[in-house]
Amino acid sequence: MRKDTLRINELSAKHLKRKDALLTDNHVLETEIVGELKDLEVAAVELEGKIEAAVEEKRVTLANVVEAERQIMLWERKIQARSPHTGSHTTAFAW
Repeated sequence: MRKDTLRINELSAKHLKRKDALLTDNHVLETEIVGELKDLEVAAVELEGKIEAAVEEKRVTLANVVEAERQIMLWERKIQARSPHTGSHTTAFAW
């Protein structure tokens, strides 16, 4: 009976040590994961900012392209209006 009691106590102590080790490992792992998640969150916010900046830059660029096309059309109309060969589809420039 005494031998069984000693064995039970040994097993209980062994399991208690394992439990403590697992709890410590879990806490360390959780801390690492939380840190990584915070880093990823910061990176995501930075990327969102870059995306917003790129979208705005695209919008401005498209607006500039539209304005440039409008200016080209106006110049083409002016050139055609002053051209002695009105109705000609080609415009020759003599510089």
